[in-house]
Amino acid sequence: MRQLALSLGLAAFTLVGAPASAETITGASRIIDGDSLEVAGRKIDLLGVDAPELGQTCKWPKKEINCGLIAKSALMDLTAGVSVVCELAAGDRGGNALGVCRAAGYDLAEGMTHTGWAVAIDGAPQRYKTAMAGAQEARRALWHGQFTLPWIWRAQEGEAGQ
Repeated sequence: MRQLALSLGLAAFTLVGAPASAETITGASRIIDGDSLEVAGRKIDLLGVDAPELGQTCKWPKKEINCGLIAKSALMDLTAGVSVVCELAAGDRGGNALGVCRAAGYDLAEGMTHTGWAVAIDGAPQRYKTAMAGAQEARRALWHGQFTLPWIWRAQEGEAGQ
């Protein structure tokens, strides 16, 4: 009997003390902007990156572009026609869940930094920073001209909560 009680107690400790596995959401996506999407009714911000806001412009040689809208289109391209799988992380940003999302196995945040339409933030995985450095060197997308970092633009526009 004592052995059974000890075993049950150990099992209960293991269940309670073990870290919970991350919630995974799968389904078709609706793109909100360059770093957020909706999957299975949940709004999710891509963990580790920040992209220009809708309406944010960038200066390219000889013209100004709506880089926020183009960043949204870039994320739409990465998810077109495939199911998206998001592993949610603890916490949220502006009421949206945070997560690592993949389309056909491809990490969307890494793809957005590689194409140059998002920037890796402090604490982002090294692979995002490496992808961003490649985009900077090749002068892709945002790095083709001049732009304001998204979090600075939001602060200047009074939209820090977005």
